[in-house]
Amino acid sequence: MKKTLILFIAMLLCAEVAIAWNGRGHQTIVALAEKHLTKKARKNIDKFMPYELKKEASWMDKHRRDKEYAFTGKWHSYEVNEKIGFVHNPDKRASTGNAIYALTLADYNLTNWKDMPDSTVIMNLRMLLHFVGDMHCPCHVNHSYERTPKGKVTVGEKAYSYHRLYDSSPSLLWKDHTTEQIVAKIDHLKKSDIEKLTQGNFQQWANECGKNCAMIYDLNRGNNQELDPNTLEKSRKLIISQLQKAGYRLASLLNRYFGE
Repeated sequence: MKKTLILFIAMLLCAEVAIAWNGRGHQTIVALAEKHLTKKARKNIDKFMPYELKKEASWMDKHRRDKEYAFTGKWHSYEVNEKIGFVHNPDKRASTGNAIYALTLADYNLTNWKDMPDSTVIMNLRMLLHFVGDMHCPCHVNHSYERTPKGKVTVGEKAYSYHRLYDSSPSLLWKDHTTEQIVAKIDHLKKSDIEKLTQGNFQQWANECGKNCAMIYDLNRGNNQELDPNTLEKSRKLIISQLQKAGYRLASLLNRYFGE
């Protein structure tokens, strides 16, 4: 009986990962990035991950509770301060780190990947693949002046909390689509537009995400038991934009590290 209960709990945890931004959404971001890798970058990455990179998209989530990786547990979000222009607040989680800290660390190590052990390169690749996605996820950009609404919204026959709704948004908006089909729908920007999106650094991207994602708090305020039933549809453009930016920026970073 005890073993059955443990197995059931494990299945529930796996099911949650499978539908969240850290599942379908992260796979979409990584698959989009793969389409924009240079041949040289792909060849160098193949030395460490000779398979579809989307297989590693949720590694950091799947192992965040493992004892040896528990220190990364708080790295999946970050805060911006809207009072000073949505600037990333690095002091909020100074003792535990956040998504921007994780990306800065991965950036340093992958810039010097030729001098790193293979295991270090693989771990930092996993960090990059995942945390670029996390930093663009609407509910992973915490705003200091807002609290996440406590109400729920029903999509289909299931009630979703505010946070879970946005985490699950790619699966809900394109429930009958494969990852590749979602990528085909959102991968339509011109080369010049992609070049503009990929300019800047992590701090600037964090500030931009903070400003753009502030709109999700305008849709629902307070502790209402029921959220706006059209919350997901009203957020469609934002979700598409955030997925695009994450995918193109991830590709740009990978090309910079491994395409030289």
